[in-house]
Amino acid sequence: MWKRISNLKKIVIFSAAFTAVILAGLLSMIIFTQSMQKSYILQSYILRDLLIATPERRSPAPFHSLNRRMDKELQQAWKELKDGKIAYEPSRTMTEGEPEKVLVRIAQGDTIDAKSKFVDSVWVECLKVSGFMSASLSADHDDFEIVPLSSESQALVGASTDWVWRVTPLRSGNLALNVKVTARIRLSDGSSEHHDLLVKDAHISVRANPRWRAIRFWKRNWQVILGSPIVLGLLAWLGTRLLKKRAERRIGF
Repeated sequence: MWKRISNLKKIVIFSAAFTAVILAGLLSMIIFTQSMQKSYILQSYILRDLLIATPERRSPAPFHSLNRRMDKELQQAWKELKDGKIAYEPSRTMTEGEPEKVLVRIAQGDTIDAKSKFVDSVWVECLKVSGFMSASLSADHDDFEIVPLSSESQALVGASTDWVWRVTPLRSGNLALNVKVTARIRLSDGSSEHHDLLVKDAHISVRANPRWRAIRFWKRNWQVILGSPIVLGLLAWLGTRLLKKRAERRIGF
């Protein structure tokens, strides 16, 4: 009888403990679910505040509008260029192989010195000028050797600014030198654009120089000339003749 009662107590105690464990587990699940809901609500509020605080980003301006703005700025910059003059020699007479200086002069305003340092007749033209200009001189490599004696790009300061090159004709005939003058246009963003203001050919009449041609031919080909069989044979023959004459003089003939 007592054994049955003790067994019954054991079953009741075990059932109560098992029920307590289940209730504790359910309570933990309820508490965890509520905390997750609070965390989700808090994250939703934080995300909403971030979205409200973040400023709206503007989309970049279309490419065509940027082009229009740059075009307008370039047109305005072109209108702001000052009036000036350029002096150069549209034609020259040179001699083959003899270096000469070629001059281009640019000045702001209505006056320019078209006499000093020029050789032949000078042509003066009006053109727009900026504060910073470039000038270049070019030609066919077989026609001229061109060495710049001044900077290609210069600021216009003083009464005028000169560009100078040393030019050596390499063959005779009617040749051409190409003159190009470029203005630099500054934009509001700090960048710059370049615009060609003058592109013309100067006509050069080059006289033949036989002496210079012979010297140049010798400088270019002396090794070939001295090493040719004809020249070597001729030198050997002359050497033999000289030795023979010396021998005859010694003998007394």
